[in-house]
Amino acid sequence: MNKGILRHKFMMVLAVLGGFIVTLGQVPFVSAASSTSFTINITPPDNMPPEAVADFAGSSGAEGQGLLAWTAPQGDAGGTSPQTVSSYIVRTATFSVDMVGGSTTTWWNNARDISGEPPPLATGTLQSMILNNLEPGAVLYFAVKSRDRGNNVSPIDVNAVTPGMQASITVFDTAPPAVAALTGTAGDALVDLAWSSVTAADFSHYRLEVDSTEPRDFTDLYVATTTVSTSFTHTGLTNGLTYAYRVIAVDKGAPTDVGVALDSAPSPVAEVFLPIDRIRPAPVAGITALTNPDGTFSVDWAEVLLSEDGTQADDVVGYRVYRSTGLLGPYSVQVSSSPGVSATGFQFTASSLQDEFYLIVAVDEAGNESDPATSNYLHVTPQGVLGQIGLASDGTPTRAYVPQNSMPELKNSREDVLIRVTRNNDPVMNADTQRTLRTYSVDVTGPVSTVPDRSFAFTNPAMHVTLQYEDPVSSVTYSQDEVGILWWNGTRWIKMGRGVMDPVLKTISFHTALTGTYQARQYQAATELTLDKSSVFPRIFSPNGDGINDMVFFVIENPRLSAFDAKIYDMTGGFVADMKPAVAGAPTIGTMVWDGKDSTGQFAPAGPYHYQIKGEDKVITGTIVIAK
Repeated sequence: MNKGILRHKFMMVLAVLGGFIVTLGQVPFVSAASSTSFTINITPPDNMPPEAVADFAGSSGAEGQGLLAWTAPQGDAGGTSPQTVSSYIVRTATFSVDMVGGSTTTWWNNARDISGEPPPLATGTLQSMILNNLEPGAVLYFAVKSRDRGNNVSPIDVNAVTPGMQASITVFDTAPPAVAALTGTAGDALVDLAWSSVTAADFSHYRLEVDSTEPRDFTDLYVATTTVSTSFTHTGLTNGLTYAYRVIAVDKGAPTDVGVALDSAPSPVAEVFLPIDRIRPAPVAGITALTNPDGTFSVDWAEVLLSEDGTQADDVVGYRVYRSTGLLGPYSVQVSSSPGVSATGFQFTASSLQDEFYLIVAVDEAGNESDPATSNYLHVTPQGVLGQIGLASDGTPTRAYVPQNSMPELKNSREDVLIRVTRNNDPVMNADTQRTLRTYSVDVTGPVSTVPDRSFAFTNPAMHVTLQYEDPVSSVTYSQDEVGILWWNGTRWIKMGRGVMDPVLKTISFHTALTGTYQARQYQAATELTLDKSSVFPRIFSPNGDGINDMVFFVIENPRLSAFDAKIYDMTGGFVADMKPAVAGAPTIGTMVWDGKDSTGQFAPAGPYHYQIKGEDKVITGTIVIAK
């Protein structure tokens, strides 16, 4: 070794020698000849674990809760000065140390840790730990160990070692609250039930009980269902009986869960009577009316074979005909044919003093009648039968009126149909909220189906539609020229011009051949011969006889009923054909059509054409296209 001065600078050095901690003091400079000394401090290691907790115990609280309590132990077993432990380890299991032969090691290794142990307090201080979300009815066993700053772990607590003394909690379990608001609604051989939900920490299901005999003591009850839902439809019942129901909430328990399954108090009893039959026959359709040579009238209709739910009606026993002097009633029985399933008609003499309205309904064995809200009415005057009326379902005088000579068209090859008028509140169809007054759909449907047949059209614009555009009590008024009718052709609104307004009832009336959606809207209706370009449709058509876009329609507004001339020309100005008056598919009486044929009856070639309408000293022109 070099005997010169050693230039190494020593900092604090730690070494473990034989389990002891050695501390070397700082030595700035040392030479071989130096007599400088330094100090070595040796600290023995901390091998002493904390003492075992002596009084670890558990107790139950509210449902699903428990409490563990103990006294903070000495952190250095056998030490003379109090030492605080650094942390606790709490474990739990559903079995006790005694159940595994008294082996705390086996129990500890098979138990699970609990999180959320409290921070240790000073030795001798009472510690506690609240446990939540425990399974009600369960019996749980607990043990605790502690750890000091040297990571030494204490023995398991004293009570866990002592037979019969291990900390345990029997988790409190109480019955669920009673179910409230049980209601039952009768159907045909069924009852729809509903009730309010209950809240319980260990809720399992509801038990629905029923008693169909007197007294309603539920001693002869049978269980209708067990369900977690708050509603149930009880089917397979007997019409004509009364059924009593009650609901009980049940919490978890053996055999699938711990503890005992507890029942709530029963709900209040709901009694429901099932009428013998609640399903009404379908509305009467296929109505025709004839004037007899003796001045009386005959009305016939198709036999009702279905119920309103679409099922076969095998219990119709006859028909009743009601009469009123006002469309909205009240109605009284005029003719009753019961029994008489095949008696689908009657004769009567009209009043010589006033108009009358007739309602025809089917009647079944239980006395159920067809629904008047979906039925059609007959309008009869002293002079004869005017026609068939479909009244709006919203209770307004909005209606569609089919004259007597068009009524046979409501009997088609598929099924007899009815007129249905409904308020249309679709936001898309009422997008122009500033000007739109009211929108209604006028459709024909089967007696049961509510799906409209939008391909249906009368052979001429004879159907008379009346729309109520404002509540009669409203102070808002409009002039004849401020409100017009529009029809939705599936792509855009077609202006149909002015209707006949009733400022008292706030209605507007017009004629049409088409079903579909109609709207009363604020716009300056034409006061002279007019053809709006949007009222020419379809601008590109294909007259090939396939029934799709075979002709083009020109919905002309002609409030003065002026004479006019309407022609088609080719692009060179050559005459092709005259337009024809309204046919099936035309929305108004004033509509003109071109079927794509020239004046000789031959189909015109594909390409663009001009239309020209002359009248009232004006000429209206535009272009349409034939596509092949």
